[in-house]
Amino acid sequence: MQILYLIGNGFDVNLNMKTRYTDFYEYYQKQTTESDILNNLKKSIKEDVYTWSDLELKLGKYTENLNSYEEFKEIYEDLLEKFGDYLQEIEEQINWENTDLERFKDCLCNPENSLMQKEINVINGFKDEFTKSQWIIDIISFNYTRSIEKLFAGNFKNAIIGRHHNGEIILLRTVLHLHGELSNMVLGVNDVSQLKNTNFQKDKKILNAFIKEYN
Repeated sequence: MQILYLIGNGFDVNLNMKTRYTDFYEYYQKQTTESDILNNLKKSIKEDVYTWSDLELKLGKYTENLNSYEEFKEIYEDLLEKFGDYLQEIEEQINWENTDLERFKDCLCNPENSLMQKEINVINGFKDEFTKSQWIIDIISFNYTRSIEKLFAGNFKNAIIGRHHNGEIILLRTVLHLHGELSNMVLGVNDVSQLKNTNFQKDKKILNAFIKEYN
């Protein structure tokens, strides 16, 4: 049986990592620059942090304040660089040896234990159909951080994380980062309609950088 988990930012937040965009903005405001383009961006964020809670969506709307690809590139590259630096710092602040790896393994092997009895019965009934086969788990993470890999101290590929009640092993095969990692982050919106600047909707360089389908 093959099992796929989709993990988002709530996972990092639950580890007490300040990885929300709103956490990042406090750090970002402290990074000095002489660029008017960047200072105007920071002013917009400071004036209404709430509407910037979704960085990608708000940046798509903010393009109406920009006049060229060069201005967009300056903002885009600065945000990627600073956000990457910030998340790296946050990742390094965690004492990974004190995190509960065994509890995480148990959650992967037996997620039904956190659910109501009705759901437990449904999942156990499904599992009973695969008691004679190895269970293989893959994780798709939407996070830039490598928190899952840190939990396993890097030893996560094809790691045996448990056994189901018939004795067959449960294997964690791999962790995939859909939006990239700290050194290669994907930041963007879903489609051109989310670019407020209609001229940018025709600029291939911007589309390749900021539309996730192309990026």
